Amino acid sequence: PAPPPPPPPAPRRTGPAPLVQPKVVPTGAPREGDPSAAGADGADPYADADAHGSDEPGAPREPTGPAPPPPTPAPPAPAPRPPPAVKATREDVAPPKPLSRTPPAYPASAKAAGVEGTVTVRYVVTESGDVAEVRATAGPEELRAACVAAVASWRFEPATSEGRPVRFAATARFPFRIRS
Repeated sequence: PAPPPPPPPAPRRTGPAPLVQPKVVPTGAPREGDPSAAGADGADPYADADAHGSDEPGAPREPTGPAPPPPTPAPPAPAPRPPPAVKATREDVAPPKPLSRTPPAYPASAKAAGVEGTVTVRYVVTESGDVAEVRATAGPEELRAACVAAVASWRFEPATSEGRPVRFAATARFPFRIRS
């Protein structure tokens, strides 16, 4: 048997005429129906284009107008948060036992200025019994530094859960009153 005839050649794509650099730059948009807006033969060069701006259905549209601005860089990722401290309300946690807890001294400048109040300090007792993440959360500014320094020097036997040392969040309050 004779081999089948070769398939007919694919139809050749015809599209708009190649772009030609203009010799004069127009100052305004052409008016609708203006023959100078049409192609060289007077026909609309885009008459066969579909909504995508191409002769082929579904073809991607060519960009028009100015290029979009470059994407803004993503903000840096936030620093990782420390592991959450074990809450004192858990029944299976034995709280830390103080080994040394020196109270804060009343700053002489604050006492002389008549500053009184209660300072609240939050801190974490680590698995090794050291104090970390010390910060004053309430109270007169003049008294806070003394309280933070005192709590940072404290040492504990660590809190335990199921016999293992665990982190433990705690709060301390220091009242400052001038006695007359």
